[in-house]
Amino acid sequence: FFRQSFSTLVVGAMVEAYYLHSVCLYQSPDICPNHDPVWSKRLDLMADAMIESAESLSMSELRLNTLRPWVGTYTTTTEYGYNFSPLTVHDNGKISIRGGFLDYTIILRDDGKGYKVKIPTQDWKPTDSSKKLRMYDVELKFLFNWKTGFVGAIRPRGQDGFVDYRGTKDN
Repeated sequence: FFRQSFSTLVVGAMVEAYYLHSVCLYQSPDICPNHDPVWSKRLDLMADAMIESAESLSMSELRLNTLRPWVGTYTTTTEYGYNFSPLTVHDNGKISIRGGFLDYTIILRDDGKGYKVKIPTQDWKPTDSSKKLRMYDVELKFLFNWKTGFVGAIRPRGQDGFVDYRGTKDN
């Protein structure tokens, strides 16, 4: 919330400064440099700086949570009916399965069409369990052209190989 508010405040202040400079409120209209090339160039530079700042703030926000377009809760299915549902991508960039948060790494796919999320083997405590369980490897693919689901694979048990793991967004 704070980061988004800060970005809004910074861009808003820049727009206000640009507006005040462009309407010449600080000078009488008969001496306002509307046709001065130096003044016009300054306005162009201010506009360029505003665009660059807004893009930079947007990119830094995206780096904090690259999965922002996929935030939501997903009903999931596996090949053999194992219960790894729901999977939730949280607004703060965290991922949970059945309410238990998991560490993960994320990389841009080789084809540039989305992100690959790898959840390594780790201890995990779903909210519907009184004890920690072992989460084995999970690989998810979030695609830019499909924001309502994901595909991937999961190892339900240590002795198992990967099985198909898919999710469809609930909300």
